[in-house]
Amino acid sequence: MLRSSLAAAGSSAAASSSKRSAALAHAGCSSCITSIAASQPSSSALTLRSRAFTSSALNARGKNDSGYIRRLEKGEPSPGFIERWSSRKDSSPRNDNIPRLKGGKFVGKGRFQQQSKNPPKVDFSIPEPPTAQQVGRKLVEKLTAMTKDPKLPSQLADYGIKGRPAQALLQHHTKETHSERRRPSEFSAEASSASIDSATAIKLFRTWAEEAKDQIPTLALLHDRGERAHVEIFAYISDAVSSYTIEGDECLGRLCTSAFLDWVDRGFESLSTSSASLNLTAAQIADISLTRSQLSLLRNCMDLRFPFHRYARARTLTRNIHLHVGPTNSGKTHGALVALSKARTGAFAGPLRLLAHEVWDRFNNGTVSPGVAARACNLVTGEEQRTVDPLAGLVSSTVEMVSTTRAVDVGVVDEIQMIGDPRRGFAWTNAVLGLQAKELHLCGEASVIPLVQNLAKACGDHLTIHSYDRLTPLKVADESIHDDLGQIQKGDCIVAFSRSAIFALKRDIEKRTGLRCAVAYGALPPETKSEQAKLFNQGKLDVMVASDAIGMGLNLRIKRVIFDAMTKWNGKEEVTLSASQIKQIAGRAGRYGTQDKATDQADLGGIVTTRQEHELEILRAALASPLLPITKAAVQPNSEALTQLSTMLPGKAGSGGGLRTLSQIYADVSLLSRIDSTNFFLSDFSQQLTILPLIESASGGLLTVAEREIYSNAPANTRDERVVAFLCKAVSQFSRGGLIAFDDAAKDLSMLEIENEVVSLMNQAIDARNRASSANQSTKINNNNNNDEQEAQQLPLVAYINKVSRSNNKSSGNGDGDGGMVGGSPRW
Repeated sequence: MLRSSLAAAGSSAAASSSKRSAALAHAGCSSCITSIAASQPSSSALTLRSRAFTSSALNARGKNDSGYIRRLEKGEPSPGFIERWSSRKDSSPRNDNIPRLKGGKFVGKGRFQQQSKNPPKVDFSIPEPPTAQQVGRKLVEKLTAMTKDPKLPSQLADYGIKGRPAQALLQHHTKETHSERRRPSEFSAEASSASIDSATAIKLFRTWAEEAKDQIPTLALLHDRGERAHVEIFAYISDAVSSYTIEGDECLGRLCTSAFLDWVDRGFESLSTSSASLNLTAAQIADISLTRSQLSLLRNCMDLRFPFHRYARARTLTRNIHLHVGPTNSGKTHGALVALSKARTGAFAGPLRLLAHEVWDRFNNGTVSPGVAARACNLVTGEEQRTVDPLAGLVSSTVEMVSTTRAVDVGVVDEIQMIGDPRRGFAWTNAVLGLQAKELHLCGEASVIPLVQNLAKACGDHLTIHSYDRLTPLKVADESIHDDLGQIQKGDCIVAFSRSAIFALKRDIEKRTGLRCAVAYGALPPETKSEQAKLFNQGKLDVMVASDAIGMGLNLRIKRVIFDAMTKWNGKEEVTLSASQIKQIAGRAGRYGTQDKATDQADLGGIVTTRQEHELEILRAALASPLLPITKAAVQPNSEALTQLSTMLPGKAGSGGGLRTLSQIYADVSLLSRIDSTNFFLSDFSQQLTILPLIESASGGLLTVAEREIYSNAPANTRDERVVAFLCKAVSQFSRGGLIAFDDAAKDLSMLEIENEVVSLMNQAIDARNRASSANQSTKINNNNNNDEQEAQQLPLVAYINKVSRSNNKSSGNGDGDGGMVGGSPRW
């Protein structure tokens, strides 16, 4: 019953993909970047691996604009087609009677090889929603699967469908003859055992499911015809159609459970009103009433249909919401930041630590806009907190860390289209609904306009929409670089989607071209990323090699963006980037204000291309595609609701009354939640479910629900055994009431040795630069050479690593003139 797991690979405001990578990079030191690179495989090998992939049908949770390409297995028959909104876990072709037509053509994806002459086009058009009959078939299949689920009987019993009331209801609905039927009063007290409760609950569910399966096809047909039909057995066909577009199969269990519990409640009500004819005693009527009350409390706890009511303080305000929409490089965020700089108190909330750190730095240094003075601004992210001034009126934070309890004059929420993200979107929903700001600025794509209008109306706020156009042109190059890294030029940015690919590209580019590369990706410390961006913008480093994190932060002087690949590993499979992701990344090229006044008019703007020629058409299709409308916002219960649910349900079996595990609670949430499917959908908990078994095991049941929820969002890469061991030790220390001692948690894990080597290399590079400076100063040279000397003194530390390595190799007797370097980087 758990929500289907999608591995967490994306960047998070409060989490990095690996603690190990942060240890490798000394804060603010560009030499640390180079020192990591040589341990990575070559970019060409990584590129080849990224081309050979299989892809199953995409889960439809907000990814409708993502194309995907599937490889046929050996000997597999001709493929059918898989509907784009499907969330099937298998990638087998379908040849059923469900229509999948769009504009007279099938909507389906094939598989192309790396060098295919006629690769199939990826469809970035807005997909057609599923019909009610398609969803109805899925509902019938889900009901059949739920009746066979061994976990469901105990779950239903935990929800209160047990004891004599449930037995009376079962007898009331079953088709037994009068002689076979026992009156409810004939059940003994022994009938309340767990096994009998579970058996009664599943019999009730199967009784209802048989009726529901008979009615759903008719209800679906009437819905497709536009005819209204209210049948109490299943009143959620409209919600199912609406939710399925975003959530896929994951919404079906929730809707089936809601319909079943409605049916149970009506059955209990019928028993109460017919108590005289059924010869029910006063005690039995009281039991039925108590069961109905408990079930009502349980469902009200998970009622998420009106999330704006959670924020009573924000509802006391009539906020002025300014929605700034436009493409990248249109100046929409700039105007919001200027408004924030003029406020006495304010808050900025961004999607990445990188962006929160950049805004924090710009406010404190007075670089928000010409004429805007420096302002004290504090920083709050999941990784760090920096208090510049305890009385500072401004705070820059990641969106998960923004406070909804602090009243401010102006609030700014960036990348508002992330409100539709299955995993992180709930944080944007909380910020939009809960920020106590007299003036709230939301910045992002125009795709969110209808949704924000609905939310503003529900909150009673005033909404003003500001539209922007791109300030500089963006064009797609006529051809790719044909997999030739020798074509990389100064001012280029090549985008890859894994840390190993980034460092492999850095090494190969430096080796092929002699240009020096900066790097930027989510796991780097903010100071290091800022330093790398600064060196690139100043021209001291020539090429930027970055992850997709640049799509939501850092103003870089990029002339041309090159996609190393148009696919990305999502934790489970390789999928083509969505049109929105491609537009965000491509828009970094030719940003306004990053080009000189002397730049020719013809050279203004940016260029975008790909590394492989066959992927250029994917790029063109994505940039030309329409915006995918974002019509629903992600919601999930807060810590208080999860704690309340935990107290209302029994503990895990065999624990002697112990706490219910958070994994079980999330499974309950996925069944019991009630959602307004017009404007909202339930978040995906797969990220938390990946790490929760570790947390539950290490804590020994000694953590509260809220504490377990916090740890479930820890920035831990579960593929790194050392990080997992460190996390478990830290959780174990904290759960037993002690402070977390880093040395104890890291003991025997060898986590600091590489850091020490990096620091040592950095110190040697500093010494080499100082010696070079002293030698130049002691030499009497002409004025021109003096200028060269000043320029040399400004070189980053990375320029001195070759000298350090050569010196080390000579002293060790190694005759390799390259000093153990590959492309300017040490092999270790």
